[in-house]
Amino acid sequence: MRFPNKWKFGFFLFFLTILIFFPTLRNGFTNWDDPLYVLENELLMSFSPENIGKIFSTFLANHYHPLTVITYLFEYTLAGPNPFIFHFTSLLLHAFNAMLLFLMFHRLGKTVILAFFTALLFAVHPIHVESVSWVSGRKDLLYASFYLLGLITYLRYLDYGFSRREYLLSLGLFLCSCLSKVMAISFPVMILLFDFQRKRKLSFQLVIEKVPFFCFSILFVVIGLTGQKNLVVPIEKIDPLNIFLYVCFELRFYLEKLFFPLNLSAVYPWPEPEGNFLLPEYYLNPVLLILAGTGCTIIKAFRGKAFFGILFGLICIFPTLQINSKGYSFASDRYLYLASAGFFYTLAEAVFFFYRKFLPVPKKKKVLFAIFLIPLFFFSVISWERCKVWKNTSTLFNNVLEQFPRELFSRHNLVYFYMDSGNFQEARRHAEIGLGIKPSSTSLRNALARSFLLENRPDQAIESLKASLSLNPDNDVTHSMLGHAFFLSGNTDSAIGELETARKLNPLNFLALLNLGIAYEKKGNIVQAEKSYLESISANPVNFKGYSNLAVLYWKNKDFEKAEKSFRKAGEIDPENPWLKETFANFLRETGKSLR
Repeated sequence: MRFPNKWKFGFFLFFLTILIFFPTLRNGFTNWDDPLYVLENELLMSFSPENIGKIFSTFLANHYHPLTVITYLFEYTLAGPNPFIFHFTSLLLHAFNAMLLFLMFHRLGKTVILAFFTALLFAVHPIHVESVSWVSGRKDLLYASFYLLGLITYLRYLDYGFSRREYLLSLGLFLCSCLSKVMAISFPVMILLFDFQRKRKLSFQLVIEKVPFFCFSILFVVIGLTGQKNLVVPIEKIDPLNIFLYVCFELRFYLEKLFFPLNLSAVYPWPEPEGNFLLPEYYLNPVLLILAGTGCTIIKAFRGKAFFGILFGLICIFPTLQINSKGYSFASDRYLYLASAGFFYTLAEAVFFFYRKFLPVPKKKKVLFAIFLIPLFFFSVISWERCKVWKNTSTLFNNVLEQFPRELFSRHNLVYFYMDSGNFQEARRHAEIGLGIKPSSTSLRNALARSFLLENRPDQAIESLKASLSLNPDNDVTHSMLGHAFFLSGNTDSAIGELETARKLNPLNFLALLNLGIAYEKKGNIVQAEKSYLESISANPVNFKGYSNLAVLYWKNKDFEKAEKSFRKAGEIDPENPWLKETFANFLRETGKSLR
């Protein structure tokens, strides 16, 4: 049977992927990292060589992925904080990756149909909704694009007689992948697996050509650990047995979600141990994984293909495993983004192995084909519906709490979402539920206090913040909030005392410095007020309130030149601010200056 041109399969995958994930285009931002990466990211304010240089020299949220930030910069420059363009780009990247995966497996020597079904599983699987529908998940999509392009180019290097051009291009694409997300460090090991698949013999050339790849990989391991240094568990505290059991637990969990993608969640909290002992299921996981591996390799004709697919998946997922850190979630759907391709390849090979075995029996062939198509249909439906879960912060984290009512990260995000929406009662309800689960949570107590402050109820806020300080007396944020609460209650001296304490604990707390300037200004201490405003601006250069307060302070004290300069700086940050437009116009009329 003659199949159509391979590009027809590739374009079919591209447009099918866009169709399945189309609901994501109706989604907005969430308050989970999206403000940090896009909405409040000062790195997106200017498309200039100086700012691009700053992007390449900055860690964002303890991570280094400058090329990902560059994509946000392009989008923000074109459309501002419009969620549609960010979701549209992510959707295009996922569709592009599905097509690249098909081309890669086809170049590996796989049949068009086998490569197509592997990529089809990748394209529609609901485990990838997080990477596609979460604006801050862009780094997984982008690094995967460069990673797959690098692998395809490396295969061309092998096919075209070790072409120097293809080699350097593959190395460059690997570097771009690392600059998109450090998780790409597995690339040198992956191309060794491809050498093995192509049956290359160990030689000096094979070794020496990998040296630049491993050098880049080591460099980005160091960069990654530098950004994560405060989150890494000291090596002396690592228990090798527990780490082994945790890793087996994670691998078993990921395989379960790949084959049975039900009850997906943005957060998977760690199972709580029973006393000082791990849950019994931890000890069963190594046995289950060994049995699964044995089952895949027991058939001699299928052994090598299963081995390749499983290793592909393990190489991709290994950098994400919780080996030396422990956060609020033991797993994330996005960590399976590229790794899933290897496991899907193994599954497709298994299906086609039995398909060929049943070749003489047409009815059994049709049954087996239907068995393969039915999961694809259900995966597509689940993906379509899962995209809607990521519509906003409320839909996302309420979905997590439906499955894990004691999960605090999601509840904390909902508290701030409802506060920002003006629903203070719902915000306090979630904060109080969280404090019932973990009474020692200073972040939830501070969130509760913030809801009181936003409703101009400083006395209740003071009570909550004092309770928070009794748990953590060195928290600069709590001291800053308490100072603001004292100021609103009319106790300016106590406000200055708390804000000065926050300044000493964290000289870069720009909100504490801003409020300190306001308090000093009220007391008539103009010198200290000016100093505090300037320090606040230094700590946060896109601090609109810092510049606007400083402008008014200079205006009141007849320093019109500095006042005008500060007004104009505030205008660069928020040019459409109605208060600024009116106040600046009044300043210009009073001083006889002109708007230029």
